[in-house]
Amino acid sequence: MDKLIKNLIEIVEPLTKDETIPEDIRGTIISGYNILTDINKGNRERIQLSCDIFDDAQYEAYNPFHARVQLSKAIAIQEQFTGKQFERTKKSKLTN
Repeated sequence: MDKLIKNLIEIVEPLTKDETIPEDIRGTIISGYNILTDINKGNRERIQLSCDIFDDAQYEAYNPFHARVQLSKAIAIQEQFTGKQFERTKKSKLTN
């Protein structure tokens, strides 16, 4: 889980500073990033809460900068290299 969070942070962090991303989308990215980097929460809770924020974001046409897109890519990469499957339903616990 630590490695997954680290990978998510590495992918999402540059997007928090990219001023070419529309402010509403960047705000969502920043909110999710702040949760991912909150060391006062457990790893599963950090991933779950950030997923919920990304899920609650405005649904719009595919945008490669959107936080939900970046999160999906990071989880897919992690699953590919570790062989673990992360299954989640909105507002419920993350399991692997």
